[in-house]
Amino acid sequence: MAVNRDNASGLSLDGLRISRPPLSGEDAKLRLFLLQHAREFVTVDKLREKGWSNPQGDLYYEKKRQIADQHIRNADQEMLYFDVYLDIAREVQTATGVFTVNDSTSGGLRGFNLCMAPGGYTKILLEHNPQMAISGITLPEALTGHPVMAEVAEDPRVEVQYLDINLLATSMGVTASEIPADHPDATKFLIDVPFAGLDFDVVIADGAVLRTHDRGEHRLDREREALRLRLAQLILGFGQIKNGGTFMLLLHRIDSWGNFELLRKIEEFSEVQVYKPKEKHAQSSSFYLVAKNVDRDRLIATAVLDEWKASWRQATFGGEGGKGELPGGPGDDVIEKEFQDYGARFMELGRPVWEAQARALEKASYMRSPGPGNPSGRPNASRNTAARNHNRGPAQDNASAASWRDGPRPTNENVGPTWRRGPRPSQTRAGDNANQTSQADNSASKSETSAKPTRPPAASLPSWR
Repeated sequence: MAVNRDNASGLSLDGLRISRPPLSGEDAKLRLFLLQHAREFVTVDKLREKGWSNPQGDLYYEKKRQIADQHIRNADQEMLYFDVYLDIAREVQTATGVFTVNDSTSGGLRGFNLCMAPGGYTKILLEHNPQMAISGITLPEALTGHPVMAEVAEDPRVEVQYLDINLLATSMGVTASEIPADHPDATKFLIDVPFAGLDFDVVIADGAVLRTHDRGEHRLDREREALRLRLAQLILGFGQIKNGGTFMLLLHRIDSWGNFELLRKIEEFSEVQVYKPKEKHAQSSSFYLVAKNVDRDRLIATAVLDEWKASWRQATFGGEGGKGELPGGPGDDVIEKEFQDYGARFMELGRPVWEAQARALEKASYMRSPGPGNPSGRPNASRNTAARNHNRGPAQDNASAASWRDGPRPTNENVGPTWRRGPRPSQTRAGDNANQTSQADNSASKSETSAKPTRPPAASLPSWR
């Protein structure tokens, strides 16, 4: 994509090139699976394509990225950013109760907030648990991290360490002697383990890769850096959570293979919900994973933690140059087996997230702007399709999905019910949150009711951003 800037305050559409980002092989297979089985995803995929074909959307998000990147120099913007996350935290709390901690463990209540700044989630956590002590880690302002608001940073119940969690080698299972001497970050990796010896009742992790963070050329691959950050938060959080604890994690694009696998694995040792706020960042692909009653002592939990550490090591030190590479994906037979075992459950989780995004995107100003798919700029025919999908039956769904694929629509029985062993945990569905990288990405969206569990499996929308 090329953007010509006419001046410091504006953007020009001249030379703007729009295209869908390439999907990995695993992501492409998951997309096809969802197009074949999930009504809401068909609607969303169509909206996503429409967004990519309209230069107004690219201009809209480029302006928001400019505003987001200026946060360090703008105190007013930081306060707005803080308020956004207060609103998100309150909405997530209403939907999931994630910030209400049951004091059933010994040693007093403790919370762990990874990538804490600006501190909105910590503030809400303290409002619901006044006796809690909170430990936090966040990127230093000197590295273009967001500041922690004074009312949070100066609270005596809060202790913050300012560091880059992707440099916590020892916490990731890498000893000092295993760090290659010629690695660009060899002298920057941190051997100390933050808050060693502490276990936490609740862990909140909402980090995102910042465009303004000067990480060095070896860390410019945003996909790999985002993977390392997600793994670091999972390793730190699940490595120090108490049995029965709660973990909340910000994620993006639920219809990615990485999130499919992540949800499947975490459900093996906890009760999982997903939620996407309807009032803030509704157009984006962000959502929250909420894992409750974590059973840290299960062997599968230990095995998954070891797997995450191995993946972080490969993403950091793997490849020919020893500067990191993305781990390889599974074979087709493994993917098909997981679709059979977990596909129905995955669509159950994803449905309300995609529905919320679809409704927000249909109302977005740039979706009504003139473009290749909408030369008049009038609201387009797909408007309200998410709401219509909610009520129509399978026969109607087959008709709408047919244009996206060849061959007959598979039956729900082919998806497979064996999403996990043992009783299914209780769920409250939806999908959530926002992105530190583009915190100005706010949009209002009409509240909606989650789909009933008896409804045929469906999915909804990942934002085209």
